[in-house]
Amino acid sequence: MTSSLDLTVVFAWIAITLGAGILAGLRSNIDAYWINRRATGTLRLLFTVVSTQVGAGAILGVASATFSSGTGFGLVALVSTVTGFAALSYIAPALKRFGDHYRAITLPEIFRVRYGRSVQVAASLVILFTYISILAVQFLGASYLVTLGTGWAVKFTILFAAASGIVYSAFAGIKGDIVTDTLHFWAKAVVFLLLLFPILMLRHPPAEWSGAVPEAIWSPLTFGGWPFLIVGLLLGFIIPLLSPELWIKIYAGRTAPEARRVMLLAGLLAVPFYAFAIFTGVLGYALYSGQIKSDVLVIQLITDTLPPGLLGLGLAAIYSDVISTANTITVVIAGTIFRDLLRMDPTALSNLKVSRALTALVGIAGALMAIASADLVQLMLNAYYMIIVVGPALVGVALWRRATAKGALAAIVLGALTTIAFLFISPKEAFLPGLLVCAVAFVAVSLATDHSPGEVTDPAVIFPK
Repeated sequence: MTSSLDLTVVFAWIAITLGAGILAGLRSNIDAYWINRRATGTLRLLFTVVSTQVGAGAILGVASATFSSGTGFGLVALVSTVTGFAALSYIAPALKRFGDHYRAITLPEIFRVRYGRSVQVAASLVILFTYISILAVQFLGASYLVTLGTGWAVKFTILFAAASGIVYSAFAGIKGDIVTDTLHFWAKAVVFLLLLFPILMLRHPPAEWSGAVPEAIWSPLTFGGWPFLIVGLLLGFIIPLLSPELWIKIYAGRTAPEARRVMLLAGLLAVPFYAFAIFTGVLGYALYSGQIKSDVLVIQLITDTLPPGLLGLGLAAIYSDVISTANTITVVIAGTIFRDLLRMDPTALSNLKVSRALTALVGIAGALMAIASADLVQLMLNAYYMIIVVGPALVGVALWRRATAKGALAAIVLGALTTIAFLFISPKEAFLPGLLVCAVAFVAVSLATDHSPGEVTDPAVIFPK
């Protein structure tokens, strides 16, 4: 249980950030709600990208996985982020040009232009499954914070945490999210990197506890063995490339060269946060092994380390860690339904109320998934493994003119079904058969079929100068 001073600090921070985001959202039109008028400045774009990337999955999830299963998950996440953002910086100018030319607000819209409607819908359904899982991770992270602070039951706190996120997202939209992400970024940077890390190093010098941590926790092989480590390090860069929340931020930027610079810098700025999460996972094992649930490790460290007042700041940073990602994810899912499934006009002012209603319903769906599957790390794996199946079709957009709509559709559908099946059979390695089936189906069916009417195979048309 936290002190009244700390709770006051936390709720004051929540009021400030929610208020700033909602106020910005209420002052926006529908174009600002979905895409911030495609005019976000460099620093704001950088802060919002990093804040979204290092959400509850990056901090709480990596620390939890390290605490329970070694450094493999965190190492792959860190390397994948750096290499993925480097790759994304290379293609960001083309994505920005695509978004500006076609007035796009979602990732699957590129499949509509290249392959047609059926592939757009298939990719949209995969993204819905993926991102509702990621949203559930954010709500779980927030619920653990409220549970430790109040003693309330986890399922109740999920609903409590989701309620604030739903209200915030429905009114703030992307414009409000970008405004408050600057606050969220600095809260996380100051508390995790400039405050908590130095205090932990002083109180618990590695020489005093490193020898008590078993080899299985230090080892990157414990989490998923050689298959997960090798494939993760080699192909993990695909995950950022396939992240709609990053595409929407690229669309929201001002210029193509600016988008490239921001993605490159964001990958570098994310590194200290992932390194911090791995460190806390290993240290947490030395301090709490067998005493706490792995998902609450970071919150427990903050509670046990920071004095009153500063503890409130620490818990506020956890809140920032969650809400900055949760809002973007909620808008991404709502945008996918709004644009890719319902085919509504993202520039029509009359659709603003529909946009907010869809966003609220998405938040409710995320809360229900969090209650049904209260396993933070597994929810993250479900999401990352599923999104991979749209990868081959995306490669075909720009690099393989022989790719066909039928090949792309077969790849997404068969890859998704295979991944879902293996999530029940071998959950930590489900990405391998899913990716294999997806890639083989894409190539084989594309070579065996002709282009459908309306397919656009010229990259110069998809990514106009």
